[in-house]
Amino acid sequence: MRFELPPLPPSLEGIRARAEWERHDLLTQQLEALRAPRLMIFVDTNNVHLGYYQTLHIDLKKNPPAEPPKLDPVKLLDHLVDFPRHRLIRAYWYDAEVGKGSSLYEVQQSLHGAVRGTAFCDLTLGEHTGERQERREKGVDIALAVDMLEHAFRDNYDTAILCSGDSDFVPLVRAVKATGKHVMCSSYTCTLSQDKDILESIDYFIPLDGVDLTWAEEEETVNEEEVP
Repeated sequence: MRFELPPLPPSLEGIRARAEWERHDLLTQQLEALRAPRLMIFVDTNNVHLGYYQTLHIDLKKNPPAEPPKLDPVKLLDHLVDFPRHRLIRAYWYDAEVGKGSSLYEVQQSLHGAVRGTAFCDLTLGEHTGERQERREKGVDIALAVDMLEHAFRDNYDTAILCSGDSDFVPLVRAVKATGKHVMCSSYTCTLSQDKDILESIDYFIPLDGVDLTWAEEEETVNEEEVP
């Protein structure tokens, strides 16, 4: 019978060297993350939500499905954040809450709940004004513009991503760029303003077309007893 000696335990010096190397590698990664440009995201929620359903050929106002798909805010952030190059500071979402009688109410409430439950996300709500056929958001665009400008002047970010295709934000983009910040825009092409002036004012465009942003429902697993 052949006997083999057990392997020798690693030396204490080797263990210490390995631990020191791992600690140095972790510190290096942390320093590289801290050096990455700081990113803030400002989301015109209605613009993104509208484009999301238009690309799925769903009209929530005229013919809403029984269980419409839901936009996942985490998937949107994952698509926008290039972590090796940018460090997400915070994402701000802006929307106007519809009434309970609206066909959009349940879908909107679901999205708002998802945003509130997502790390590094804040939700600011405005209101709707006017008659039912001509209702308009009030206080949403101005809240987004004030926050984006204020954070730029406070030097809280290096790069901003504006999630909207609305050319009304062109003066805002130019003002933020005048502070020395980079401004990118992300939206669906179907929600870009017809003049597309927003594309000429930004530094880079990130299209959302073809990106899977649908909420993946968690599958419930049931442990069934094995039948002999």
